Order: sequence, then C-alpha cells, then structure tokens
Amino acid sequence: MGTQFYQTYFICLIGEAALDLGRAEEALACATDGLARASATGEFFCEAELHRLVARCRLAFDASDHEGAESALQAALASARARSAHLWELRAGTDLARLWLERGRREEARDLVSTIYGWFTEGFETPDLKDAKVLLDELAA
Repeated sequence: MGTQFYQTYFICLIGEAALDLGRAEEALACATDGLARASATGEFFCEAELHRLVARCRLAFDASDHEGAESALQAALASARARSAHLWELRAGTDLARLWLERGRREEARDLVSTIYGWFTEGFETPDLKDAKVLLDELAA
C-alpha cells in the first residue's frame, strides 16, 4: 500500500529503547532518521519527541554537552508548541528545566515548568505530571 503513517513514532520508540540499553549511537541514528522522515513526509506527529531524544543522546555521549542538549530541547519545545502538544511540551520543558537547574538557572527552570504544568487540569497521576511536580517541588525548595 505504501502507507507511511506513524513511521516516525515507531522509529522514536526504537531509538528510546536503544538509548535505554546504552546504545546511544543507534538511538541518535534513529532520531536523525526520524527527523529526516518527518521533514520528507510532513509527518510531524512526534517531531518534538525526536528532538528530545537527540538531546538525551547528546548527554549520553558527553554529559557536559549542555549547549547541544539545550539546542535540541529548544527545538523540541518549539515543535510541541507549534502543534499544541502540551504533553510533549511538558516532557521537553521538564528535561530543559533539569538541565538549567544543573547550570544554576533555577528561576528560569521553575518558570518554564510551572507555566506548562499550570495548563493541565487532569491526569495528575500520570508519570509525566508526577515527574514535573517532583521537579517543581525541588525548584521551590
């Protein structure tokens, strides 16, 4: 049939699994492939998550690559915002806030996560919102 729906999503899942197994090069290859496919096909469904995967890979290669990771996370935020994908914006924002916290940018981190977290009115028992709440509590201390 030639159908290509959700290819980028499944590529992202494979990349996340590879990264979880410590195979950062394979994960980055998946992210790069997924971003290229999204650009070629217009399937931007999980572009934000692919950028977030790039950020995680950059940090897996070099934990001090804050600039590279931040750039990828900013791209993830922009993509999520363009699609009103609040969950993926929360994930990217939480990752970026943690990065900023490590660099002493506590107030910016708190502002970013609290703004995104504030949009949610339900689902507070989900892992992503629980994670964001833990970070907010840490940033408030």
